[in-house]
Amino acid sequence: MLESYMKFIRSSQFNPYFNELADLRGLTIPDITSSGLMELAGRVESFHKEHNITEMKTAVIIRDAFDNGMAKLYESLVWEAPENIKIFSDVNIAEEWLLKNGDF
Repeated sequence: MLESYMKFIRSSQFNPYFNELADLRGLTIPDITSSGLMELAGRVESFHKEHNITEMKTAVIIRDAFDNGMAKLYESLVWEAPENIKIFSDVNIAEEWLLKNGDF
């Protein structure tokens, strides 16, 4: 998961000032580890500081209780970050929330 995220933020498609939709539904247990989430949280924190990001929304799409637990762990690791994280099981509701003004 960390490799995929780092590859994405280095791509020309990435804009650091957009809100994010993180879809965990296709990942399996070996793809997500607590140590990987801690490393991801550290890199994301550095990235926010580097780009002076002060607020953003991240919608996390989950499939099951494992995804929910991992999303909540990540949320606890970045609680001081400018990310407002919400967890969803429905991608349409997540997209609506991301597009809605406010809710930071």
